[in-house]
Amino acid sequence: MSKARFLHRRAFLRGVAGVSVGLPLLESIGGGPLQAQEAQPQKRFLSFHSSSGVETDRFWPQIGALSAASFAGRGTEALASYADRILIPRGVHGYPVGTWTGHSEATCQALTAAAHVDTVAQGASIDQVIAKALNPAGREALVVRPGGRDGGVAGFNSISYRAAGQRAEAESNPYRTYRALMGMAPAAPPDPSQPADEAEQRLLAKRQSVIDLVRAEFVELRRLDLSQSDQEKLDMHFQLIRDVEVGMTQNPTAVGCSVDVATTAQLGALDANTVEANANFPSVARLFVKLLGLALACGYTRSAVLQWGAAVAGSPTYTWDGMNHSFRHHPLSHGTTEDFNETMVAGYKDMLFAIDRWNTGEFVKLLDLLDSYDEGGGRSLLDNTLVLYTNEFSHGQGHTTGDLPIVIAGAKGTFQTGKSLLLSGSKADIAGVTGTNGQSHRLLCTVLNAVGVPTERWNGGSELTELRAT
Repeated sequence: MSKARFLHRRAFLRGVAGVSVGLPLLESIGGGPLQAQEAQPQKRFLSFHSSSGVETDRFWPQIGALSAASFAGRGTEALASYADRILIPRGVHGYPVGTWTGHSEATCQALTAAAHVDTVAQGASIDQVIAKALNPAGREALVVRPGGRDGGVAGFNSISYRAAGQRAEAESNPYRTYRALMGMAPAAPPDPSQPADEAEQRLLAKRQSVIDLVRAEFVELRRLDLSQSDQEKLDMHFQLIRDVEVGMTQNPTAVGCSVDVATTAQLGALDANTVEANANFPSVARLFVKLLGLALACGYTRSAVLQWGAAVAGSPTYTWDGMNHSFRHHPLSHGTTEDFNETMVAGYKDMLFAIDRWNTGEFVKLLDLLDSYDEGGGRSLLDNTLVLYTNEFSHGQGHTTGDLPIVIAGAKGTFQTGKSLLLSGSKADIAGVTGTNGQSHRLLCTVLNAVGVPTERWNGGSELTELRAT
């Protein structure tokens, strides 16, 4: 079997019913690693954005050089294993700056650093700008959000904007995202009077995996003289696809390689009517993490957003992994029982601390997954992805965008890593500074340049060169 046959379709395996499965970069196909054929490694961007505020007394490590010990007893303790590979910039104040801002300002400015009008940002977000520059023509950034939504203010449900006043809605159903990644039409509510499409019948009624639908090309690919590294990479990649499918169906037998004509496998907990239920938040969030890993590794997108819960009424109630909270993250970040209730919750700071530790723990699992993809040249998918962790607020009680919680991971060789760095002329102070913008626009300008989208100024702010590797 000739390798040449695969040269023009190196990125995908295509199968029946229009299904396509993206491939990781393989050094054995096409005369060398794809990364080596480019002047620079292929760069990606991934935003991880959490709603509400943090427990500011115990969130950050000390400013200066970072080690595993720097994170002991902190809300960010899970980051200890990445101490030498991350940068924590301090003194990045949001737009607008002040000791009290609204959720509309905080949500809209996260990736835009722009003002808002009627809860709609008046500027594009960097994820969509990056997608327009680096993605296949017409493919927007992949924007997903586990958990519920705020039914009263639509603007709280997505931080992504195509342009001023044009919000890109976040997808909350992993199955719809999965179908998009596999080249199928978006899933729609079932209509008993209409037959399912062929892919739906094969995937569900016959309980097949998408791997079955591309099996002919998969077998042909495996016949090539692949290196041991490529063989391991393919095995890991397709195991991840199976893990995703098992997670969606809650039934390992639904992804067997053989044709199974058993009863239709339903999507169980990820039914469209329950996918946003609070109890499903951990499983849906972890499933989205796997999907984003696939999407970035396979070249489906080079820009993605994982919004870790909607703001205000859409924020989750943490009732898992040892937490048994009675109130949503949003009121807890205010220290009260309800959004507009002044009744203090006893021990709310400890609850916020537990939330911070869980959120950053899940963030680290995302980093681990990206780091498990070997892209050749001694670089992982994480090394080739700029991962930006942000929070809606720092201090939730004050609706404070001063000294926002920010972590930069990945993007090997691009930033000064292994340190927490205080920006020149700024303060590591949640009270922030006076003015209309406090470095968040400059941070976003820096991110754009770091992922290969040259930008001299972003909303009036120039790059923070002091964050970049020398």
